[in-house]
Amino acid sequence: MSLKFFFNRKGPLVLTLLAMGWLATVYHLLFSTRSFFFIVFCLLGFVITLIRFYPWYKPEDRGSGIEEHFEKTMVPASYIIVVTNIVYHFWPSWPFLLFSIVLLAVIQSVNFILLYFHFRDKDPTPPSYFTRNLYR
Repeated sequence: MSLKFFFNRKGPLVLTLLAMGWLATVYHLLFSTRSFFFIVFCLLGFVITLIRFYPWYKPEDRGSGIEEHFEKTMVPASYIIVVTNIVYHFWPSWPFLLFSIVLLAVIQSVNFILLYFHFRDKDPTPPSYFTRNLYR
């Protein structure tokens, strides 16, 4: 079994972990004690997930540029969301939630930096122009 099975951003394991993580999050929101830190954790995870599914480019440019980055960030985010929910189920403590919030905040800060530059960029060149060999 290769590492691609565990870290493929479009693979079944990552997508399953993301679905399981959000099901566990909804379970904890409905049936468990909620703390301020868990709500912040949920909001950060939701924003990271939502940004990934928003179409940032025209249909012919989908999946490249920042959209590819957002797909790649779903791999660590899915693992963080699942592990945090498992640990929170057995040990609902704020220090672990704070650690998970810091991890998601690092991912989100990079996303915001990329979005800042995306909105400032007025160049009509398509995303990933050179890596997709569009210059030929």
